[in-house]
Amino acid sequence: MPLTVNIRSPERVTAEIPERKDNVEVNLGSTRVITAKDYEVLDNKPQINGVELIGDKTSEDIKEFYRHDQLVASAEWTISHNMGKYPSVSIVDSGGNVVMGDVRYIDENTVTVRFNGAFSGTAYLN
Repeated sequence: MPLTVNIRSPERVTAEIPERKDNVEVNLGSTRVITAKDYEVLDNKPQINGVELIGDKTSEDIKEFYRHDQLVASAEWTISHNMGKYPSVSIVDSGGNVVMGDVRYIDENTVTVRFNGAFSGTAYLN
């Protein structure tokens, strides 16, 4: 079902949610839309490891990241990254599918990821 949004004024928006048969009203107060030309005045620009995300950044532009290639299929991967922190962990199997696992931090430089079955792939940490 479609969501119907009514803009009553620059500060007041009402959204109708048909499947719930009720309305949601949001008072935006002094909130305003930021356009591309306003981006430079933002105090909280998005960053990863101190690298401001503008344009088409790649993992090569982000200084602190680690790639672990798990060549032998295993249901538990131990990754020594030596980053001195508890990084986020993303796993991609050899078929290119994102896989969820149980991430456990051994210390600031080592993490293990456990899965329901053995497979090979790549872990991306940042």
